[in-house]
Amino acid sequence: MNELNLLACLSSLSPREFLESKSCGAYTVIPLTSYGALDLPFHTFRLYESFMSVFPSRNDCIASFAYSLLRSLTLPGIIIDANSPNQRSIVTILAGVNNVDGLELHCQSNSFDLMLGAPIQDSKSTAVDIQAYTRSYPKVKVSSWPTERKSIERLRPITCSETIMARYETLNDKVIGMYDLTEGLTSNLFITRENQLITAPDDLVLEGSMARLVKRAAAHIGVLTSTEKLSLSKARSWSGAFLTSKTVLCIAQCLPIVSIV
Repeated sequence: MNELNLLACLSSLSPREFLESKSCGAYTVIPLTSYGALDLPFHTFRLYESFMSVFPSRNDCIASFAYSLLRSLTLPGIIIDANSPNQRSIVTILAGVNNVDGLELHCQSNSFDLMLGAPIQDSKSTAVDIQAYTRSYPKVKVSSWPTERKSIERLRPITCSETIMARYETLNDKVIGMYDLTEGLTSNLFITRENQLITAPDDLVLEGSMARLVKRAAAHIGVLTSTEKLSLSKARSWSGAFLTSKTVLCIAQCLPIVSIV
């Protein structure tokens, strides 16, 4: 395959701008520290699954996929100096195809700290709004999603830092009601009820690496985690709710929801 394309170390482009500057493909965003990449096997497998969903006929790329992904993380400008324990970055990897030799990976690195806005970084909770919307590819991390979600973000009240998508009913092409919550635009949603963690069914959401870690931690301490449709009609039975995300929104933590605007 061709040499991997590297934009720049600590690029001035945000991950969204980077993805929008490239042709459509599958992508993942990996937090990287001097101790290694966060949950690299998960990101490798999810990127591969997304790639095969976007390009189902390109199974000729299978053999080189994992090797190419690992190699991209060791390119000059991406790898982190092990002597700088406080250094953190976000590595965005986009997997696409070309007409010459198949798989083509593009990657760039952004400073983790420079990406974070102080108000969100210091926040211990958040307010959210709910919008009737269903992703075009709910199970695939595809690079068109940052552009697709712009229309929803424009509707978000200034007091909210995330939008929760909901499945909806229509009549004559007009939304007449919302019924099941699914996930945030850049996060996963968890509900607490009777000492249980509940999240939307797997076929409706794209599970993130932090959501997986939350489920593992819950199992470790004996807290039951289940999936079910998060019906708004049952909201009064919920004792709480929180979001998980590995990057800008939650700073790789759980962020409690205090209000719905």
